[in-house]
Amino acid sequence: MVKNAINSVLQQTYENWELIIVDDGSTDNTNLIVDKLKKKDKRIKYLYQTNKERSSARNYGIQNSKGDFICFLDSDDLYHKTHLEEFNNLIVKNKFQIGIYFSGLSYDKFSPKEEKYNLFYSNNIEFVLINIIGTPRACISKKILRENLFNEQITISEDKELWVRILKKHPFFFHKNKTFIQKEHKKRSINLISKKADLRTLKIIIKDNYKLINKKNNKKNNQWK
Repeated sequence: MVKNAINSVLQQTYENWELIIVDDGSTDNTNLIVDKLKKKDKRIKYLYQTNKERSSARNYGIQNSKGDFICFLDSDDLYHKTHLEEFNNLIVKNKFQIGIYFSGLSYDKFSPKEEKYNLFYSNNIEFVLINIIGTPRACISKKILRENLFNEQITISEDKELWVRILKKHPFFFHKNKTFIQKEHKKRSINLISKKADLRTLKIIIKDNYKLINKKNNKKNNQWK
């Protein structure tokens, strides 16, 4: 699956990118696959670490990145060909404003469900708590991420916890176009996690941000594109 994910980056219409692949102790010959692709494209960089979980892997990639904005992609998912181009256009349109940029997603042919949003929220923090906004749908200023890394003590819903921390200080911009393909399968991590574990993370987030959850929506900080 990782080869397909990598190829979806190689096929991007926007070409000014670097691809950092963090191998978190995989057993599927990722290193051999990447080695072949690296010889064809110098924009690919390979990093290895031994089973430190995804929060640590993402932080490792962030710390070794050179670009001004960072996107994420899991090994079992794909970008639409215009994923990076559309994010770039949105960022330029907003004059490179520092914040979190989110895009819509589509599901693969095995999943008939359509993406829906719960719009009954009063601010940006409630929005990301109520709706599932996974890391592959995000494009964030490296400046923000260097100051707000993933919490490596949290391995479930770690993205939600990070989004909330960032949204305390920065706005988010939501791009309705579907630029990311989520591949549904039984071994997908989100399908394997315990609901109790997910709930524990949610309780931590709510406890730390209780006073912010019921505030009135600040429309200036919530821009739908």
